[in-house]
Amino acid sequence: MKTLDTLFHRPSPAGGFASVALLALFLTACGGGGGGLSLPQPVMSRPAPQPAAALEARPAATPQPAPALPPVFPRVSQLQVSQLQVAPRTPRVTAKSTSVGTGTPPGFPAGATAKTINLNSFNPPMSLRPDIQARIRKGGTRYWNLKYTDANSDGDEFVFYSMNVDDLWMTYPPGAAGDMKVHIRARVPQETGKRLFSVQLKKILEESGHDITNDFFLVEAHLQAPGAGVQPTGTGSATWTGKVIAFENDPAQWVTRGFEIGGDASVTVNLPTRSAGVSLTNLKSSRAVKIESGAAVPSTYPDQTWSGLSIDSSGAFSSTAGGRKINGAFRHQGTTGTSPNTVGGVFEAPRIKGGFVATRQ
Repeated sequence: MKTLDTLFHRPSPAGGFASVALLALFLTACGGGGGGLSLPQPVMSRPAPQPAAALEARPAATPQPAPALPPVFPRVSQLQVSQLQVAPRTPRVTAKSTSVGTGTPPGFPAGATAKTINLNSFNPPMSLRPDIQARIRKGGTRYWNLKYTDANSDGDEFVFYSMNVDDLWMTYPPGAAGDMKVHIRARVPQETGKRLFSVQLKKILEESGHDITNDFFLVEAHLQAPGAGVQPTGTGSATWTGKVIAFENDPAQWVTRGFEIGGDASVTVNLPTRSAGVSLTNLKSSRAVKIESGAAVPSTYPDQTWSGLSIDSSGAFSSTAGGRKINGAFRHQGTTGTSPNTVGGVFEAPRIKGGFVATRQ
């Protein structure tokens, strides 16, 4: 791996910028050279000392202008918010799969400090946000180098920005251990400012024809379903209702990816045929907004519905039709009775990945 700073025979600065041009862009975006930042200067070799007589005999040299550094990226003075919505490209790193198991998923930071939050507390107007309680944990903090390849460098990789990223875990419901839960994970930057600056750099790189090769982003969704599965039986139909938690899952949308999403879940079962229908509705972002009738309201996502899902003898159901995925299970929860009073699942759809837990009505 190379950085452009090797051209100047000096180590890469802590900020991880790829080039003088990018650092100049950062200074322009920040309103000048504030904050003590300065452009890296080439390390020039000094000529050996010469006798005074030799210096007097030499004719005066004609001053030559310093060679100009070729521009690596176009210089911009301002990026509008609308320009930060980067057009989709085929990502080199895609979000990982969903899973259903009896315990917590691999990598879950069980010992990390956890706090209960409401998804309507991240960004006003609060009354319009998803009213869902969840547990938040952070784990797996690491220092990440974002890299790109240059078509003119024989496939060499260059670091263009570095930042600390966290594994953010969200769990629903936030109740007692041993119950059915959904654990979803997103890898996101620690600082909002660095997220937005990396978005600007990404846009410049892609418009210049460079490919990003070391994206940090991922989303996972896991259902923790302890105990033995139970297949619903009986006559007529039954309904389970609950809540959805999810993350924005489009790797190309660097502004909104990793934002928390909440909504409502409903599962209806035809008991004689043991066929389930799943409806995930009222899906809203906890952070992003859109303008409707002159007012800011939460960004929304299309409802996700499945029908005719066959429930097997272990209470499990799944589908991969239509470019979407869903996996779920029915369980009995509690110390009395044996009926499948709880159902949960994990799903993946365009721009959204998450899970749900619902109880029988």
